[in-house]
Amino acid sequence: MSEENIKFNLVINKNAEEEITAVVHERTEMIDTIEHLVIHEGNLEEFYGYDKDTIKILKIQEIESIFSQDNKTYVSYTDGRQYSIKLRLYEIEPELPDYFISINKSAIANRRQIVQFDVQFSGAVDAVFKSGYRDYVSRRCFAELKRRLNYKNFMKDFGKRGMLFAWLGPVILCIVWYLLNRNGVVPELSIPVIIQNILTILFMAFIAAGISAVYTVEKLPYAMASLIQMAVLYFDYMIVYLFNGWLPVSALPVFSLIFFVGFAVIWFIIYLSIKRATGRMNSKLKNNVE
Repeated sequence: MSEENIKFNLVINKNAEEEITAVVHERTEMIDTIEHLVIHEGNLEEFYGYDKDTIKILKIQEIESIFSQDNKTYVSYTDGRQYSIKLRLYEIEPELPDYFISINKSAIANRRQIVQFDVQFSGAVDAVFKSGYRDYVSRRCFAELKRRLNYKNFMKDFGKRGMLFAWLGPVILCIVWYLLNRNGVVPELSIPVIIQNILTILFMAFIAAGISAVYTVEKLPYAMASLIQMAVLYFDYMIVYLFNGWLPVSALPVFSLIFFVGFAVIWFIIYLSIKRATGRMNSKLKNNVE
């Protein structure tokens, strides 16, 4: 089809039935795209999928996932095969039914085709479809999935909880001071020492709360985010404790051992909570099969 010979005729007639006729020398990708746009405009129920020399009509309700890879768009279908399509992800997304939802920046999933969520020990979550196909779910999209499934209390916002602890840090310090002083463990403190302790404990709590924001970085795996958080917390506590004289240098090895073991236990508890939450979501999926 030579571009210089292409003619375009537009006839506006409000009384005539709308139709589009294309006269071409051969079928091309541009013709396929035009055909898709014309046939499915405002009524996307099925479209063509390509697998080598095979062309298959794909029904929307039987699509598991639509994803982009290497600048091409593919469909994971219930027959266990993947088909390429001519439309871009941003072109097809607005036309999809509301039971399609983004699971990461490059994929849109059919929520009705998800059979369960699998959580890895690193904290990452995969969506598993009926055909066995699976794809990862980003944390931002996982929150939206939880909202769709009516799970609003799955994980509390680390930032809000952290800010609460940041302000409670000095209060807890004062309570500890008072109890120790009543038992004769801590002598009377001077005003400068009190100010120093309060400001440093506030700083420590602020850092401990703020580092939780590392989990909002989409491209950062949970395991790496947890390692970053562990390192920041370790140096945060160690520096403040050493600065205030709460931790003798000779006790640093014991402190380090207790910290790392404690962090590992806390991370394992978090992993179990994610595991239980995904279990509840899987139950919800089974109960909401439409």
